[in-house]
Amino acid sequence: MLLYPAWAGQSLDANSVLVKYTWNGDTNLDGVINADDYFLIDSGFILQAEGWYNGDFNYDGVVNADDYFLIDSAFIGQSGPLSAEHSRMSAVPEPGALGLLWVCSAALMARRRRHRQPF
Repeated sequence: MLLYPAWAGQSLDANSVLVKYTWNGDTNLDGVINADDYFLIDSGFILQAEGWYNGDFNYDGVVNADDYFLIDSAFIGQSGPLSAEHSRMSAVPEPGALGLLWVCSAALMARRRRHRQPF
């Protein structure tokens, strides 16, 4: 059974893997936390279901107060709907760039230690 037969204009099959940047607690992945998400977590709590769609946001196998804390915190902190534009705007640094930054920082720290004069 497919929850989403299509996603962002692309058709999906049973082998598709979906990845989406969204708020913690956005059960239906529509970009906002609203009454629909609270309905799904409440249903998951009553049925003792597991999985993101049912409100098990920390994947511990049960919907409990920890999951309600996560959705409530995200609801209060959300600044607007997340969409594909938000995902494209967030840049992730390459591991090589982080390594270069670390090497440069280490070299500068070593240079500072060499040129430090004793009191």
